[in-house]
Amino acid sequence: MTTPATTPADGELLCCPFCDCEMTITSNRDWHHLQGAHDDRCPFSDRSVTMTVAAMPDKKAFMRANWNRRATPSPGKADAEDAARYRWLRDDTIATPDGQRCINVVMGRLPFQEDQKDEDLFGNELDEAIDAAMERGK
Repeated sequence: MTTPATTPADGELLCCPFCDCEMTITSNRDWHHLQGAHDDRCPFSDRSVTMTVAAMPDKKAFMRANWNRRATPSPGKADAEDAARYRWLRDDTIATPDGQRCINVVMGRLPFQEDQKDEDLFGNELDEAIDAAMERGK
């Protein structure tokens, strides 16, 4: 599925999605050329022209619309890791003593260790505790 990353004003082009260079359309009697000063790491860096279409009245708008179209990003690795942690926390089939996951992961306190204080874990500390518990359970 593709959607515009932003909504450019009429006639404007989005920057290159790979190197963020500005893009322009130049035209001659026969062709419309989409061009940009791509950097060396960009997939378009070895081309002087990124896209070319015939110089017909509707093709310039066609080129602009297709260039401005962007793929919808899939969930990133961090989102997938968070989803896996959540599923693990909610999984009732894991063989652990009652309440152990809550005590070990959420509170960071081991059963029968009175010298430890209750501590709420947030952010990276919580992620690390859940990841460690998931590894032990494999």
